[in-house]
Amino acid sequence: MKIRLVTLVLAILLISCTTKSNAPSILSGQVCGKTCWNHITIGKTEKQEFLETISALHNVDQTSITIFDESSGSLFDGNIVFQYYRVVGDKNSLVNISARTNNQKIIFMIFQGDLGLTFKDVSDAFGEPDFVSSLWTIDRGINVHFINSLEGVEITAYFKSEESSVSPDTEVNYLVLFDTDLYQTFQESDLFSPDYESFILYPWTGYGKIEELYWPPQ
Repeated sequence: MKIRLVTLVLAILLISCTTKSNAPSILSGQVCGKTCWNHITIGKTEKQEFLETISALHNVDQTSITIFDESSGSLFDGNIVFQYYRVVGDKNSLVNISARTNNQKIIFMIFQGDLGLTFKDVSDAFGEPDFVSSLWTIDRGINVHFINSLEGVEITAYFKSEESSVSPDTEVNYLVLFDTDLYQTFQESDLFSPDYESFILYPWTGYGKIEELYWPPQ
């Protein structure tokens, strides 16, 4: 499972940058509070309720909804994947979403693609991170993981090198909402940083150069 998730992260983060549109972000119209998206509350919403909710959202490509059952007793027992239009009918605005379940509840959601979000947008919606970790990618770039353990939010951002800087305008193309009660379990399962025990979790100290604030990785 770890290999599949890491490969998926890299595949999304290494795609070529595209021009940002003026389409609403995936958080536009957010009215249900933190650790929540379109009235889906991570750690509380039941699988059946989740399916009913996304089936009623006109922004969801209904033909894309796919349900996978996974091994009972593992960290996740199911996965629901679908695509979400930031602009209904515009294929260029599609976002890939994956919702993982355990005991028939949504405990982990991944949003990938052009989300229409900046670092500031996410911080305004959910609060700033409290931990940061960095690691090399296969092309010698850097993946930096920003974790808000109290609100259940994780951002993975790709940078060309440790000399790059994170700023309020840094684009967010990979966002995770997770059940805060399972934060330590997710960390130890390497869902946020591969080989979690080998990497340093730096305290968030604000914007600036990665090499000055959140480096080295181990």
